[in-house]
Amino acid sequence: MTSTGDPVRFEGLPEHERLLEAILSFFQGVPGAVGAFLGGSNVRGGMDEHSDLDVGIVFADAAARDAAWARRREWEIAPWLHTYDADHIRPCFAYFLFEPGIVAELPLYTVGEVPEARWGGPYLVVWDETGALEGQLQRAVVDAPAEDLVKQDEQFWAWTLHGVKQARRGEWYSVATGFVVMRELVEAWDARLLGEPRFDVRRLEQRRDPGRLAELFPAPTRDDLKRALGTLIEVHEEQRARLDAAWATTEAMRDYVLEEVERI
Repeated sequence: MTSTGDPVRFEGLPEHERLLEAILSFFQGVPGAVGAFLGGSNVRGGMDEHSDLDVGIVFADAAARDAAWARRREWEIAPWLHTYDADHIRPCFAYFLFEPGIVAELPLYTVGEVPEARWGGPYLVVWDETGALEGQLQRAVVDAPAEDLVKQDEQFWAWTLHGVKQARRGEWYSVATGFVVMRELVEAWDARLLGEPRFDVRRLEQRRDPGRLAELFPAPTRDDLKRALGTLIEVHEEQRARLDAAWATTEAMRDYVLEEVERI
């Protein structure tokens, strides 16, 4: 067994430790299963009684993985209360709610898919019959190439103008619902300016003051949406002034959007 970090410790969480042992014991008996790794707070730290178990199971090939996946509702791992497929995230990924109320995230991978995991890193290998999972997972957490700031800036203004136009039509609920797209672009730049590889929403308020990001959750009303859109643009412009790029968005475009916000 190899690992990508210190051995996992579930101090004060005996049910989590018991469940992990049950999961590993089960899959070690499944044909074609060759390894497993942990992610999320299981490795980063910060686990508590409310935390999920994030366990990636690795198979030798797609045939073995698919055969195991086809029987997922028959897995005799431990008493579970409910399961649902998380195929909105990736194929062959299910959530299980186990007694006494622990959620386990169980995505299935092939050996070839592991470097593309990009899921809850850093990682800890807890079972490896291949001898290669540690190196593959280390490659998975290498920082992606720097984002195209110019493209992101253009996306921001396009999405913001779309939201403003909806607001001009009085579609308050629709704009509030779609605000997440505009907020994600600002959050990504916030992380960049703080030297973080990516924005992590988990426990943000416990790690640091979110600042004006906290003002970007508008209610579906005219006044609050107008306020939030104005704040969104101000935050983006402050960030933009601190970044160096050959911006393509014109001053005229930005002025137009600001004028449209004032007309809401």
